[in-house]
Amino acid sequence: MAARMGFAFSFRAGDREKYALIFCRSVRMYAGRQKSAPIFALVPGCDYDKLDPKTVAELNSLDAEVISFGFTPPSQEIHYAFKTQAAGAAEMFALDKVEQLIYCDAESLFLNDPGLMSLPRGKKLGVRPVDVKNIGLLWSEPVDEFWAHIYRLHEVPEENIFPVYTTVDYTKLRAYFNACLLTVRPEDGLLQKWTSSFLRFSEDPVWNGFFNRDFNYRVFLHQAILTGTLLAVLTEEEFEIYSIHVNFPLHFYARHPRKPEWIDDLVTCRLDLVDAGNSWKTWLPMREPLRSWLLSQYDELAPDTTEPIQL
Repeated sequence: MAARMGFAFSFRAGDREKYALIFCRSVRMYAGRQKSAPIFALVPGCDYDKLDPKTVAELNSLDAEVISFGFTPPSQEIHYAFKTQAAGAAEMFALDKVEQLIYCDAESLFLNDPGLMSLPRGKKLGVRPVDVKNIGLLWSEPVDEFWAHIYRLHEVPEENIFPVYTTVDYTKLRAYFNACLLTVRPEDGLLQKWTSSFLRFSEDPVWNGFFNRDFNYRVFLHQAILTGTLLAVLTEEEFEIYSIHVNFPLHFYARHPRKPEWIDDLVTCRLDLVDAGNSWKTWLPMREPLRSWLLSQYDELAPDTTEPIQL
């Protein structure tokens, strides 16, 4: 019988293995009724034999299944390619094993039961809008060349495009979604569609002009392709837009206008980019026992928040 919910993430060999361990520990410690749910840890085949044996042993002890998948690096520098390709592999592996799959970054932290993330009947995807505008398009603006090409490649129906508000600066954009956390029903194949779209469209030479114009297009192309993939097959009514308590960006805590008083109240948050100098340990508001637990994770594993983005 399939589990009601499961978790999946991707990671690569090296210092960021430590985030994989913190992620799994947080699920097993704080995810409430889902703390025993299946966890699938996706690793590119080219990295599998490079993993620290201690990492693999602990992941196994946490009942996380480490899965190798085929990774095709892009011919040019495009960020988060491995995460995007791992998404489809995770979904295929989860089919018939879980009813709903939460696919998120290894840098995610679960702090409460993710029950509110469960997809209601009629909803096919749980997601947050982007945190800030970056390469997004204001709802009031005409469609620009970049987004016109995204829509054209994916054959997005105009009626499927709807407004969203960015998480941090509350700006009204044309639908543009954060790729750091997605909840799906594996049988719908949405993550596999994202992987397929990325493999088909990321090599399009038209992107070079945008890459030369603004480096952010390299960083967020995977997210734009995700958005095009979703808008091509889902209507607004099929999206479950999560509250700020899901996928909260801790590195934006100080400037977030609707932040909770304590991060303990969040369901999930992201640890990446919090603060390279570790000053967050003094100002990020946490109650006990979470505070002692999280500090102990960093003291033990010392994840390198300054490591460059992996492609």
